[in-house]
Amino acid sequence: MISQSREVGDAQRAFQDTKQKLVAMPIAVTHDGLQSYGESFRREFYTNKTPKAIEVKSVSLRDRGFNNRMERLNQTYRDRNKTQRGLDGGRTAQEMSDAIRLAYNFTGYTWRW
Repeated sequence: MISQSREVGDAQRAFQDTKQKLVAMPIAVTHDGLQSYGESFRREFYTNKTPKAIEVKSVSLRDRGFNNRMERLNQTYRDRNKTQRGLDGGRTAQEMSDAIRLAYNFTGYTWRW
């Protein structure tokens, strides 16, 4: 999801959006260790202090459950976005992000412009 900041509320909206699209609760949620992700994870994936999913903080290649695919997608997106023109604001940026996510998830295509 496109956001202007990296606050707890932004991360929580992303987790809520993901949960709505899930068929079943995930076994684990991997993120890069940003503090707002940890707080949002606890708010969205804990019930009565019992985790519904395992939180995996992954910052390097050596970590268990590392998030290299997501970081690669983010870097690909940023490489393209830096030189792109015509994104009128949040709506068009989100539409482009959604299209890239769909292509990446369902075709394995890594965008090369």
